[in-house]
Amino acid sequence: MKTVYDGESRLERIFFAFDGMKKSFIAFGQMMLVDSTCKTNQFGLPLSIFCGVHGDGQTITFGYCLMRTENEATVKWSFECLRDCVGDNAWNKCCSVITDGAPVYEQVIKDTIGHSKHIRCIWHIEQDLEKYLKNKITNWEQFKLLWSKAVNALTEQEFINNWIQLRTLYDISAGAYLDQLFSIKEKFVRCFVKQTCTLGCFSTQRCESSNRVSICQ
Repeated sequence: MKTVYDGESRLERIFFAFDGMKKSFIAFGQMMLVDSTCKTNQFGLPLSIFCGVHGDGQTITFGYCLMRTENEATVKWSFECLRDCVGDNAWNKCCSVITDGAPVYEQVIKDTIGHSKHIRCIWHIEQDLEKYLKNKITNWEQFKLLWSKAVNALTEQEFINNWIQLRTLYDISAGAYLDQLFSIKEKFVRCFVKQTCTLGCFSTQRCESSNRVSICQ
């Protein structure tokens, strides 16, 4: 366990990982899920959860970080705490990190675990997609079908073909937003991440589930 206090001796942030969590990361830390939620625990603070997948397919937890303020410095601190806990050997074997897409993770991952591929949670991407585009598109169901064909393409050529169709049909209503997503396609489109160790995970929903039963509730 590691803690940081502010100038008035108030707890600023705390990271904790039990011995079993450390052993789990050493054994199954090839892929890591990271997500945080706010105001879902009795403290009303952001709780960041580091998760993975056990050999039998069950969710395992690598560590927790409760923080008063969630920013690049505090999130980076939580990553460094986990790295110190599990050791460089295990840390360097982590091939991929899946996050909810919060901007704070981009630089933190580069600074602390840059050898891993950063993958964006497809569920969060699609939630944002609906939030920003649903009211702008007449036939939302048709759009979703074309979107699904594109992002689940198993080859780059298949993706490009499907994306061109999607981009052409929705040039005015969704073009700019789709262009933003195209620029980060390597982080979430199936054909670009299939060669990376994800242990079957393409979202951070295991973290969401863990948060509901976390020890901070």
